[in-house]
Amino acid sequence: GSSGPGVIGRLVDGATIVWKTEGPTDLLALLSIDPGASAFCNRAGASENPHGKYDWLLAALAGKEIRVIHDADKSGQDGAVKWAGFLAGTAKTCKNVILPYPIEESHGKDLRDWLAEGNTIEQLDELAERASIVPPTNDHTTSRTIELDIVSFQDFTEQYPTLRKPVIDGICREGETVNIIAASKAGKSWLSLDLAMAVATGAKWLETYHVVAGNVLYVDNELHPETLAGRLNRVREARGYDTADLADSLSVCSLRGKLVSLHDLADWFGAEIEPGAYRLIVLDAWYRLLPEGSDENNNAQMTALYNRLDAIAADLSCAFVVIHHSSKGAQGDKSVTDVGSGAGSMSRAVDTHLVIRPHQDARYSVLAGAGRSFAPIEPISIYYEYPLWHPSALEARVATRQTASQAKAVTDDIAAVTTIATEFPRRRFSCYDVRKLLGCSDARAARLCAVGVTRSILARAGARKNKQGTRQILWRAAPGPEGTP
Repeated sequence: GSSGPGVIGRLVDGATIVWKTEGPTDLLALLSIDPGASAFCNRAGASENPHGKYDWLLAALAGKEIRVIHDADKSGQDGAVKWAGFLAGTAKTCKNVILPYPIEESHGKDLRDWLAEGNTIEQLDELAERASIVPPTNDHTTSRTIELDIVSFQDFTEQYPTLRKPVIDGICREGETVNIIAASKAGKSWLSLDLAMAVATGAKWLETYHVVAGNVLYVDNELHPETLAGRLNRVREARGYDTADLADSLSVCSLRGKLVSLHDLADWFGAEIEPGAYRLIVLDAWYRLLPEGSDENNNAQMTALYNRLDAIAADLSCAFVVIHHSSKGAQGDKSVTDVGSGAGSMSRAVDTHLVIRPHQDARYSVLAGAGRSFAPIEPISIYYEYPLWHPSALEARVATRQTASQAKAVTDDIAAVTTIATEFPRRRFSCYDVRKLLGCSDARAARLCAVGVTRSILARAGARKNKQGTRQILWRAAPGPEGTP
C-alpha cells in the first residue's frame, strides 16, 4: 500500500534538478513525459512531516535544485511548503512550483490533470523558473533516533590532548571560520589581500599577528580580474615581496559575473581541492555567495549556510575567512558580535568575528574581535595608508554617538591643538606657554596637551623647572598618524 512512510522514485547520478511530487501517480505522469528525470515522492502523502526521517535524502540532494510540485489544494500546498522548507536546508535552491489552478479546499487539480491538458515538460520548466524559492525551516515536530557517545573527562581529554594548529595566532586555527566585518568601501578587501599574502609568505599580519605559512586561495566575486590583479600587485610591492615569494603559495579565483553561490563553490571545492592543499581560503565577499532567494536577515538560512561552510573547512582542513559588510549607521555603541549586516547568527556561527570600526580619532580605526579557541582578542588601533593597513600604538577607543555639543567640543579641541602645533613647530613648550597663546585656564591648557598626545599631534618632550623651581612637563609638535602629515 501507499499509506506508510517512505520514498518512491529515482535519483539520477549527475542530475542537477530533482522533482518532488505529491504522490506516485503524479511521479509516473512526470516520468512519462521526461523519462530521464530525477524525481521522487513520499508514500505517506502531503500531511507527512519529513523531519527526522530522511537525513539520507538531505545528503543525497545537497547542492541540487529541488522543485516541489503538489496538488492545487490546501493540504497539498501545506505539504509542499513543509517539504520544500525541509529540503531547502541543504539544497542549492528549493522551489514550490504551483500549478496554474485555483487552490481548492480539497481535491484540487494535480500534475496529471495539467499534463493531460496537453502541457509539455518545457512549459513545466517555465513554471519552475517563475516559482518562488522557499527558505529552510526548523519544524522538528517529529523526533528522530540518534546515537550519542558519552565519554568520561579523562578519556575525552586524553583523546584531544592539544588544540588545533593555529593559522593566525590569536585569531583562528585549522578548520575554523572567521568573519571580517567593516563598512562598505572601508578597505576590508585591502586588509584581506594583505592577510592572504601574510599567510602565503609567513610574515606577520598587520605587523602584529604571527601566522603559520601555507598555501592560500583568494576567492573574489566583486572585482573585475584586471582590478584584482592591480590590487594584488600594489599590496605585493608595498610589502616588499617579489613575485617569486608568492608564485607557488598564493592562488586566485576570480568569480566576478559568474553568479556562483556557496553551494556551487562547495561542490567545486569537494571535487577539485584535496584536503590540506590550502592553509587558508578567503571568500570576498559573502553577500555575493548567498544562494538565490536567500535573506541575510534570516537566522535559519544563515545558520544553514555557515554550517555548510564549517563542513567545507573540516573537509579541506583549512581556515576560512569571510569578508562581509556592517549595517548602516553608527557601530560604536554595539558589542563586537552585533556588528555586521544581517542575522545575528552570522556572528555566532563563526569561530572568530573580527570587526573594523571608526576610532574616536577619525584618522584611525579600531580592529576588535570575539573568538572561541584563543584568549580574548585585545582591540588595536589601525590606520589605512594606501594600499596598506598598519597598527598604531594609539589607545583603541571606538567612536560612539555624540551629541551636537559633544561633537562641537571635540572639533574645538582639535582646532586648538592644531593651532598649538602650528605656533610651536620646532621648540618645546609648556602648559604655561599654551595658556598665554590661547588665553585659556591652566586646566584647559593641560587637557589640550593631553588631547594632542592622544591624537598624535603633540608628543611629550621631557620636563624642566621654572624660575620658581616648579617642575613643568614639556611638549613638542609631532607628526600626524604614522606616515601621514
